[in-house]
Amino acid sequence: MNEREEFLETIDKAVLAAAHKAVGPARGLRVVEIDRKSGGVRVLAKLQVVEKVQNEHAEIPLPAAQSIKPNAQLGEELEVDATPKDFPQIAAQAAKEAIMRRILEKEKE
Repeated sequence: MNEREEFLETIDKAVLAAAHKAVGPARGLRVVEIDRKSGGVRVLAKLQVVEKVQNEHAEIPLPAAQSIKPNAQLGEELEVDATPKDFPQIAAQAAKEAIMRRILEKEKE
Protein backbone atom coordinates (compact mmCIF):
# COMPACT_ATOMS: atom_id res chain seq x y z
CA MET A 1 0.00 0.00 0.00
CA ASN A 2 1.47 3.37 -0.97
CA GLU A 3 1.40 6.47 1.25
CA ARG A 4 -1.55 8.03 -0.58
CA GLU A 5 -3.65 4.89 -0.05
CA GLU A 6 -2.59 4.78 3.61
CA PHE A 7 -3.76 8.36 4.11
CA LEU A 8 -7.07 7.71 2.32
CA GLU A 9 -7.65 4.62 4.47
CA THR A 10 -6.85 6.68 7.57
CA ILE A 11 -9.41 9.28 6.49
CA ASP A 12 -12.05 6.63 5.76
CA LYS A 13 -11.59 5.07 9.20
CA ALA A 14 -11.73 8.48 10.91
CA VAL A 15 -14.92 9.44 9.07
CA LEU A 16 -16.56 6.12 9.98
CA ALA A 17 -15.62 6.60 13.64
CA ALA A 18 -17.08 10.13 13.49
CA ALA A 19 -20.25 8.70 11.94
CA HIS A 20 -20.63 6.21 14.79
CA LYS A 21 -20.21 9.04 17.27
CA ALA A 22 -22.67 11.36 15.48
CA VAL A 23 -25.36 8.81 14.58
CA GLY A 24 -25.23 6.58 17.63
CA PRO A 25 -25.42 2.81 17.88
CA ALA A 26 -27.05 2.18 14.50
CA ARG A 27 -26.69 -1.32 13.06
CA GLY A 28 -24.51 -1.86 10.06
CA LEU A 29 -23.40 1.74 9.88
CA ARG A 30 -21.13 2.44 6.94
CA VAL A 31 -19.80 5.40 5.03
CA VAL A 32 -20.71 4.80 1.41
CA GLU A 33 -19.45 7.91 -0.22
CA ILE A 34 -16.78 10.47 0.46
CA ASP A 35 -16.59 13.02 -2.33
CA ARG A 36 -12.90 13.85 -2.43
CA LYS A 37 -13.53 17.20 -4.15
CA SER A 38 -16.57 18.63 -2.32
CA GLY A 39 -16.03 16.92 1.03
CA GLY A 40 -19.59 15.59 0.99
CA VAL A 41 -20.17 12.42 2.96
CA ARG A 42 -23.05 9.92 2.91
CA VAL A 43 -23.68 7.47 5.74
CA LEU A 44 -26.02 4.45 5.59
CA ALA A 45 -27.44 2.33 8.41
CA LYS A 46 -29.17 -1.06 8.24
CA LEU A 47 -32.59 -0.99 9.87
CA GLN A 48 -35.09 -3.79 10.28
CA VAL A 49 -38.62 -3.12 9.05
CA VAL A 50 -41.11 -3.53 11.93
CA GLU A 51 -44.71 -2.72 12.72
CA LYS A 52 -43.88 -0.76 15.87
CA VAL A 53 -40.44 0.71 16.54
CA GLN A 54 -38.91 -0.22 19.89
CA ASN A 55 -35.30 0.69 19.05
CA GLU A 56 -34.90 3.71 16.77
CA HIS A 57 -31.25 2.84 16.11
CA ALA A 58 -32.09 -0.58 14.70
CA GLU A 59 -35.67 -0.42 13.40
CA ILE A 60 -37.85 1.49 10.95
CA PRO A 61 -41.67 1.41 10.81
CA LEU A 62 -43.23 -0.24 7.75
CA PRO A 63 -44.84 2.96 6.35
CA ALA A 64 -41.50 4.83 6.50
CA ALA A 65 -39.71 1.87 4.93
CA GLN A 66 -42.27 1.74 2.12
CA SER A 67 -41.70 5.43 1.40
CA ILE A 68 -38.06 4.51 0.72
CA LYS A 69 -38.71 1.15 -0.91
CA PRO A 70 -42.37 0.63 -1.96
CA ASN A 71 -42.27 -3.18 -1.71
CA ALA A 72 -40.56 -3.29 1.72
CA GLN A 73 -41.90 -6.02 3.99
CA LEU A 74 -41.89 -6.69 7.74
CA GLY A 75 -38.68 -8.34 8.91
CA GLU A 76 -36.67 -7.09 5.95
CA GLU A 77 -33.40 -5.21 6.46
CA LEU A 78 -33.26 -1.90 4.69
CA GLU A 79 -30.32 0.45 4.26
CA VAL A 80 -31.36 4.03 4.93
CA ASP A 81 -29.52 7.32 4.76
CA ALA A 82 -28.36 8.18 8.29
CA THR A 83 -26.19 11.16 7.44
CA PRO A 84 -26.51 13.81 10.17
CA LYS A 85 -27.26 17.33 8.93
CA ASP A 86 -23.98 18.80 10.18
CA PHE A 87 -21.90 15.73 9.37
CA PRO A 88 -19.60 17.23 6.71
CA GLN A 89 -18.05 19.53 9.33
CA ILE A 90 -17.77 16.68 11.86
CA ALA A 91 -16.19 14.41 9.24
CA ALA A 92 -13.76 17.11 8.13
CA GLN A 93 -12.58 17.67 11.70
CA ALA A 94 -12.17 13.92 12.28
CA ALA A 95 -10.23 13.56 9.03
CA LYS A 96 -7.99 16.51 9.91
CA GLU A 97 -7.15 15.01 13.31
CA ALA A 98 -6.48 11.59 11.77
CA ILE A 99 -4.18 13.09 9.15
CA MET A 100 -2.25 15.02 11.78
CA ARG A 101 -1.80 11.83 13.85
CA ARG A 102 -0.67 9.93 10.74
CA ILE A 103 1.85 12.64 9.84
CA LEU A 104 3.28 12.54 13.36
CA GLU A 105 3.55 8.74 13.13
CA LYS A 106 5.36 9.00 9.79
CA GLU A 107 7.78 11.56 11.19
CA LYS A 108 8.69 9.18 14.03
CA GLU A 109 9.45 6.32 11.60
